[in-house]
Amino acid sequence: MFGYLLRRVFRLAAVSRTKVRKPPPINNKPRIKYHRTPTSDQIIGRVYVIDGDSIKCQGYEIRLDDIDAPEYHQTAYNYEGKEIRIGAIAKSALIKRLAGKTVEVKVSKTDRYGRTVGTVFCEGENINLWLIKRGMAVSAFGNRYFKAEQWAKEKKLGIWGLNSKYTPQEWRNRFNRKP
Repeated sequence: MFGYLLRRVFRLAAVSRTKVRKPPPINNKPRIKYHRTPTSDQIIGRVYVIDGDSIKCQGYEIRLDDIDAPEYHQTAYNYEGKEIRIGAIAKSALIKRLAGKTVEVKVSKTDRYGRTVGTVFCEGENINLWLIKRGMAVSAFGNRYFKAEQWAKEKKLGIWGLNSKYTPQEWRNRFNRKP
């Protein structure tokens, strides 16, 4: 009986000396996305379209330079009063144009969100300019595509043929959305 009690005391003493691990604290902070930055000024590959002015190519998230397309959930009204999701239309136009094709991206900089910014070429055509000419995006952050935007406005192509109250930037500011 005495041996049993002695063994029991030694076990309790051994257990009390071991460190009990506390579970890690629960972290409810949102995860920060870290973007890869390219090592060269050119990226070539097939693309995945994120929205009307962003693509993914070779693992890089690329924002199309000097344009601003409507956000995916942005809407406008046609002249018959029917609501149209112009952001989804801009994305689908880009998907149709780039589907299954290899693109070349000329990298110009990195934006404040860590995304690569560049001009996309597909089959020798400037896709940034192509979106502006089709009225699927507005010239932004400079006057590089200003004449093409004015031409699309005169022809009432894409978003310019709709009764839209806001440009993409005004829509983001009004509804507190980030690009």
